[in-house]
Amino acid sequence: MAGDPARPGTPDAAESQAAELQRAVLNHRRQGDTAGTAAITHPDHPRYPTLAELRRMGGFPDDFVLTGNYQRQWERIGRAVPPVMMERIAETVRDELLVPLRDAGRIWCAVSSPVSAS
Repeated sequence: MAGDPARPGTPDAAESQAAELQRAVLNHRRQGDTAGTAAITHPDHPRYPTLAELRRMGGFPDDFVLTGNYQRQWERIGRAVPPVMMERIAETVRDELLVPLRDAGRIWCAVSSPVSAS
């Protein structure tokens, strides 16, 4: 029925959400405040990427759940540290800081030794 809101997960819902975000970005730019504003578009189509595409680009699992409205979800993806990047940071902290300090007897921590690349 015309005028009914699109069901979540349908192409109409994705188009509606993308249009909502585009209006918000344009509104934001019209107000002259562009601090913190970035706009990316799909490389092959004149549209913004879907949230599912953004989650995948950010390294999040496909079943990762974002809460909030569409704009809030978009913002959260944009501000997030990708999981793969955070994993590498944590491994570096463990291998370069915690393990050497533990081995020198300067701290006690229950970290495993770094995995040697064989």
